[in-house]
Amino acid sequence: MEILTEFGYEGADGVLILDVLERDYLYLTLLIQDADERPVRGLVPKVTPERDSLFIPTSGEEAVSDDYGSYSFALMGGSMGEERVRIAVGDLDESVLLNVISLQAAGYAALDDIEGVLPWSLLFQADIEWGERITASFPDEVKARSGQTVRLAGFMLPLEMTEKQKHFVLASNPPGCFFHVPGGPAGAVEVFAEEALEIGYEPVILEGRFEALEASENGVLYRMHGARPVQP
Repeated sequence: MEILTEFGYEGADGVLILDVLERDYLYLTLLIQDADERPVRGLVPKVTPERDSLFIPTSGEEAVSDDYGSYSFALMGGSMGEERVRIAVGDLDESVLLNVISLQAAGYAALDDIEGVLPWSLLFQADIEWGERITASFPDEVKARSGQTVRLAGFMLPLEMTEKQKHFVLASNPPGCFFHVPGGPAGAVEVFAEEALEIGYEPVILEGRFEALEASENGVLYRMHGARPVQP
């Protein structure tokens, strides 16, 4: 069994260490082979975080290793600190070590503490199901805000190759790369702004009409229409 990931480094004991912000996603793949290095299909690994990080299967109903022996899943960082995640397949037992970092420790503001914003901790309560498209159900408080004007605080993830953006993603965590949406489906909002906004690295506060999507094909569960920047 081999653990594949785009990020990570080995610790002194040979265990793979993964840095992740609180409530951010890491995407991993297990490569499962037999003794002759042939891929093994149809296995269901057991992934067990020891604290409060979350294991998230991303293969929908077919959550088993495929014809190539691959099994993909995500881990969502819990509270700050180190956390071991054990991965077992039959008699094989491996582990990775999550180094969970808070936004404050990384030098950013605690977004949920900004007065008047809809907190990400509430948006993260969406119950997500993975498949060909993502479907979700929401707590009553989120459903009640859909269609209303709200304020959100987050980090801009540009979708266009321009210095100013009218269509972008507002994320719960600072983006690490263009192809990775921080926070996963419930940790990002697709934004349609009234006027183009200049890209920046610091968090922004936006006000606009909020929409919660029960199904999404682009990997994001929330939208904001007619968004405009406001001061805290």
